[in-house]
Amino acid sequence: MAGQIDKLPLIDATHGVGHDGEGFAGRFPLTEATVRSAISGATRRDASGRARTTTAAAIPLAPLPREIIGNGRLFGTAVPQAFRLDPADARHIPGLLDLLTAHSDIWVFDNDFQPAAIQPVQNVFRLSAAQEAVARAINAGKAWRLHSLVYPTHDMPWINASTLSGTTYMSIIDQHLNAIASVKDVQSAYNIDVTNELFDGLGTLPGGYRPNQWYTASAPGTVGDSCPNKGIYDGPDWVAYLFLKAREAFPHTPLYLCHDQCEQITSPYHVEHNASILNFLRKGLDAGLPIDGLNMQGHLSLRRGFDAAKLREFMAGVKQLGLRIMIGELDCRAGDDSFKTLTTAEYDLRCSDLIRRFLDVALEFLGPGDPVISWGLSDNRHPWTAGERPLPFDVFYQPKPQYAAIRDALKEAQ
Repeated sequence: MAGQIDKLPLIDATHGVGHDGEGFAGRFPLTEATVRSAISGATRRDASGRARTTTAAAIPLAPLPREIIGNGRLFGTAVPQAFRLDPADARHIPGLLDLLTAHSDIWVFDNDFQPAAIQPVQNVFRLSAAQEAVARAINAGKAWRLHSLVYPTHDMPWINASTLSGTTYMSIIDQHLNAIASVKDVQSAYNIDVTNELFDGLGTLPGGYRPNQWYTASAPGTVGDSCPNKGIYDGPDWVAYLFLKAREAFPHTPLYLCHDQCEQITSPYHVEHNASILNFLRKGLDAGLPIDGLNMQGHLSLRRGFDAAKLREFMAGVKQLGLRIMIGELDCRAGDDSFKTLTTAEYDLRCSDLIRRFLDVALEFLGPGDPVISWGLSDNRHPWTAGERPLPFDVFYQPKPQYAAIRDALKEAQ
């Protein structure tokens, strides 16, 4: 069961945001009244352009104490683009940066290193946002991780059959990684998601790979095998080449595969999906690919249910390969229209229970230094359907039962 939320100091504040241009949405409408920031004073403008000053809350939030997190694990959060954090910008979310800073050991930037942000036009590299994000983390004294080098399901907009082929995929990877490696202090990254969301459980392609232009350009048997140990790896060569080039670009940084839908293994789809992930990891390692760990995203959904035994079996299989495991995008939502009928208390209770059940299994397989990262902290900004409330703090920056579930799971983990 989740811990008692009344053990935490609460705050008396309101906060609101509008639609977020990078694909997230504010869930609490702005009112005409002065908006109180939970953390610090700030000025923003309403829809009419009038300036409004927020006022600092009298009672500060208490951060997740470093000493309660068991076994040296890290707790962190996703951090949005700079315009959400800059008080001089009309799109600024007052108090958000202070919340993210107070409750984290490690940050991941949800957009600044995404391939489409780095290279929106072929051979045009925009690195300033990534550079500013790294500097912000360093100045705040936070570890930070890089997400992600190549992301086929959210690809660079110029990738198509004409630009990406069996003769160009290597040079595209070379140029992209060289650009990222040129960012100041990028070698300070705690770890790196080399690629993301390679598999599904549909069996459309051999090995369970999701169809995309990267697969088409370097499908097994159509191009050479880049792996040091030939004839073992049976996936598309772009993945193998990418891991090898990532090791060249980042010789001392742990390299991870990031993946969705690993956590709730409650259908034949998810059984096949996770079998494909394990098959890739096993064969990739045997073939000599520099894979150091698996980043399980941790996007939980009430509609999927939970099978602790299957999760434990999957994570044990990953650990048996000698890999580290982290949780990189934790949140919990209904995942269907039931959120429209659940009361706030019911929603929070069910989500906090699922989070705790998940973490009680998952933390068995995370060791010292392995992060648990929430995909944001406040419900005022998240990527899901409007009306969902997936994060540990509400729109007023009040800690929710979900926060207590994370806190207590970390505190009690061995």
